[in-house]
Amino acid sequence: MTWTSESSRVPQEQQIRDSLIRSMDANGATPSRFLELLDAVTRDEIWRRLKDRHSRPFGLFTDFVMAERPEGLGLHGKEDLRKHLALQHKEEREPYRRQATVDRMAGMRQRVNGLLGEEVPEAPDRARGRPTNDELKNSATIFIGPARDNDYLLARLKRDDPDEAQRIVQGKTTANAAARARGWRKPRIVLAKPETVASALIKHMPREALQHIAQRLREYLEPGGSDAG
Repeated sequence: MTWTSESSRVPQEQQIRDSLIRSMDANGATPSRFLELLDAVTRDEIWRRLKDRHSRPFGLFTDFVMAERPEGLGLHGKEDLRKHLALQHKEEREPYRRQATVDRMAGMRQRVNGLLGEEVPEAPDRARGRPTNDELKNSATIFIGPARDNDYLLARLKRDDPDEAQRIVQGKTTANAAARARGWRKPRIVLAKPETVASALIKHMPREALQHIAQRLREYLEPGGSDAG
């Protein structure tokens, strides 16, 4: 922030918010400044001391995230904020990184994801069981893709398994891991390096299936082998 003689007249929480907004827009800058400020805004609950355009305190963290500037961050939703969270602090990615910073950034991401997760309401009552594809597609949220699905799964768990939902909010597990443990989601294997693919297959597939894959590969690699089927 550029300090002027007028700076002392602006409340500190507003100064930090304004710096946070500027750090999001800084062309060519590293995300380190943004992540540091987001850490402060959530750790010290600065966002709770800020007010919307109607001079009312923000009731939810998402309200602050989505409020138009200059009162809020002006983002479109949780997924926009999660994209920023996925960026790395310079001390997380460079060889001389400091473990203290790495741990602090991990704590900040857990705290932010917890705030976002706390705001997901419990799903409406219905028969328990695996969510249907239609339910996932029509979940009552403005988000699309994995973020929407994760919010829906968390809502289901808040209703059907509150303890597991609380573990997700606390950052001890993820909605994806919980869904996979219940068979709601199938693991996805990314076709990357052969070693990575092999490790993923071994982790997620039974031995009998692996033997079938090995046999199919042997047939393909034999002279005149076909890749059909």
